Amino acid sequence: MTLTSSQLTLVKAEIDANTDLNSLPDNTDGDIEIARLLSLDDTPSYWVWKTNVPTADLLDSIVGESLITLPTDKGTGLNTLVVSHAGNGFNPSIAGNRDIFLDPSGQDGLFTGGTNSNPTTRTQVEALFKRLALRVERVLATNTTTGTEGSPDNLDFEGKISSTDVRTARNLP
Repeated sequence: MTLTSSQLTLVKAEIDANTDLNSLPDNTDGDIEIARLLSLDDTPSYWVWKTNVPTADLLDSIVGESLITLPTDKGTGLNTLVVSHAGNGFNPSIAGNRDIFLDPSGQDGLFTGGTNSNPTTRTQVEALFKRLALRVERVLATNTTTGTEGSPDNLDFEGKISSTDVRTARNLP
């Protein structure tokens, strides 16, 4: 994926601000090494919401007891979600999608509130919905949260950066 001009500016700022990056040669070998370093897990850890969770993984994280105690209306809702997302998975980076399972008020999520509350299922689903970011992903994240495990950020870019994008960023004025 080619980066936008504003994303390239952020990458350039990251390179310029860090000696592990700006001390590398201003050539193809340097670009390749910068791309490699930016594509490693970020340190310190920076947490983000996943943009896709396979439906099978989601179902595997649900404790059976949660399904047994699920009220009929919520069971029907879960069934509808599973059928409609069977081939695509869920995108927990969208707050509304997360809230279906992890309602922040603790009342309306499928596995929160009332007799169907199951802390184990909720904890497992929440853990499944987030991951550690790569360094470049943190640089290009929305930065609307702290990026902690308790408050993951959303991604504006996902994956590794290419040495071509690094070269383009380094060439910016």
